Amino acid sequence: MSKSYRLVLNSVLLLASCAFCGCALVSGSAASGSHFLPFRKAATAKLSPEFREAQRMFGRNTEKNLLAWALYQEDTEQYAEAMKTYRELAIAYPDNVQPQLGIARVEEATGRGEQALTVLQNAAAVHPQNVEVQLQLMRLHTSEENWQECLKTCEIVCNLAPTDQNARYEVGIAMVRAGRVQDALPHLTFAVGRSAACYNVAWILHEQSRDADAVSWLQQALSEHPDRQTAERSKLLLAELSPAAPQPAPRRDRVVPASAEGDQGGVIRAGGPVDVPSWSGPGQGAVRPARHAGPAPQAVVQPRR
Repeated sequence: MSKSYRLVLNSVLLLASCAFCGCALVSGSAASGSHFLPFRKAATAKLSPEFREAQRMFGRNTEKNLLAWALYQEDTEQYAEAMKTYRELAIAYPDNVQPQLGIARVEEATGRGEQALTVLQNAAAVHPQNVEVQLQLMRLHTSEENWQECLKTCEIVCNLAPTDQNARYEVGIAMVRAGRVQDALPHLTFAVGRSAACYNVAWILHEQSRDADAVSWLQQALSEHPDRQTAERSKLLLAELSPAAPQPAPRRDRVVPASAEGDQGGVIRAGGPVDVPSWSGPGQGAVRPARHAGPAPQAVVQPRR
């Protein structure tokens, strides 16, 4: 038995227990039906003896356990090992889209963006209603600054998941990066509230070296009933970018519940605290999708990591 699978058999139960508790949730299988597998040579492609041994050891739990193991390999940048595990999972469990998403992430992480795009396009063709596939496509287009395709995918995501705060948040972030700030605002406001939406716009503009515009959005964030976290972050960034700039006090005519409790690299995240994976993919900057944790639990917010 190879060293890789000995590690699987010795360690994956611990990883799986974390997964089942929510530390690294693995989505369930997608709607059943045969579909194209980008790395599957034939319908009768053989699995390795090590994979067969894992199936014997884990039985019904093989799929979830080995997905958790592949995610661990990916997060620790063991890309060759992760790719091998994902490929075999794709052969053994063709109705589960997660191995294909994993293959695409590894391809992108190793500089093979064209191959990653092919994998995701094939997955989207077979699973056109799968929001996670579309979100990963959107992230790939964003990282490659393919704004036309990014915005097309944003529209698809919104049509598929109009009430999903996490999805609308990611759409808003992608739109800001694409230069469509006004179009992004309704999505970010739905996800995190108006004040935090303005702060997030400012943070991304700051990343893009548009500090004068960022200052204006920070001032707006401070005038839009900010919660404590948004106010503190806005004031800190405003002081950094424009030490002499006036900092308007938030209006007190009504009280708004906290719009977010978690953050990601300076950006206020939708849905409360998110356990962020160490790997964010090329070009993701401060905004890192919660791809392992699944949809974040909704915070107590106005309809809005």
